[in-house]
Amino acid sequence: MNVHSRFIQRWLVAVGLVKQRDLKLIVTTTFIYSALLLTEGIGLLMEKVWAEYMTIFITASFIPIEVYELVRHTTVARVVLLGVNVLVVVYLAVRVCQREKPGA
Repeated sequence: MNVHSRFIQRWLVAVGLVKQRDLKLIVTTTFIYSALLLTEGIGLLMEKVWAEYMTIFITASFIPIEVYELVRHTTVARVVLLGVNVLVVVYLAVRVCQREKPGA
C-alpha cells in the first residue's frame, strides 16, 4: 500500500488514525532528515572532514533517544542497540582523532 498517496493520507485523517498536524510534522521531519543524510553522504563521498564530524554528531544524537526508550521500557534489544551505538560513536571519534595527529 502506498502510504504517500493523498487518498491514503486523507483516509487516515478521516478514520482518525492520525491528525493532519501529525502528518505535516512527519513529512517535514522526514524531509529535513533526508536532506541532512544526503548532505552527509555527499560530504563523505567527497572525503570532506566536516562530513566525518557530522557523522559522529548524527550518530551520537540517537543516544539520548535510546536512553529515554530504555528508561521507559527496558529490553535486551534496546540495551544492545544503545551499546552498539555508543561503540560506533567512540570508534568514529577515535578514528577522526587518530587522523588529526601528526604522522598518523
